Amino acid sequence: MGEQLLRGNRGNPKGHFENVEFVNLNEQILAKASGSWKNPPSPKRLRTLNFPENDIQRFLAKHAKEVWGIKDPRMMITIDYWKEHLQRHSDISYVFVHRPFRESVLSLARRDHLTRAQARSILKPYLENKQRIKQLLLKEQADVIDIHFHDLLHAPEHFVSELNKRLGHAPTQHLEEVKKFLDKSFKNF
Repeated sequence: MGEQLLRGNRGNPKGHFENVEFVNLNEQILAKASGSWKNPPSPKRLRTLNFPENDIQRFLAKHAKEVWGIKDPRMMITIDYWKEHLQRHSDISYVFVHRPFRESVLSLARRDHLTRAQARSILKPYLENKQRIKQLLLKEQADVIDIHFHDLLHAPEHFVSELNKRLGHAPTQHLEEVKKFLDKSFKNF
């Protein structure tokens, strides 16, 4: 996911595994569109955004490897901006991790000391964009992997197998490491 990743904190002790430079670029994109992760701009606003191409190209040149990935929840908001750049640069498998909306709301509310209504208001555009983007990608016949959060925690075999298939590895490669890493006790609600 990168060389410099967001470190762990009280709410996520193992770390976020988000590339710091990518998160910063996403924050800049959101700010340029008069938004933030807590106040996402509309997809239409992001599609018309004029963000410096050189910043994106530098990021991709620096971080893209034969096998690499990016993870950042803001991507559900900024994907309209990134999609074309990424598709020109790499073959992409899109991974959608589904979690019940209520759980996400409770987790964000507890983590950031928000009311449930505030957390719901922040997360609603993310959910709407996720549904819109997934439909668009399926229509384009993009490579999409769906995994439910609880399935990943309790039975990661299918997800690990799907990733390994795309990488040309045996279905169970790294499965034991994944199982050791997953920790069901890190629940924020």
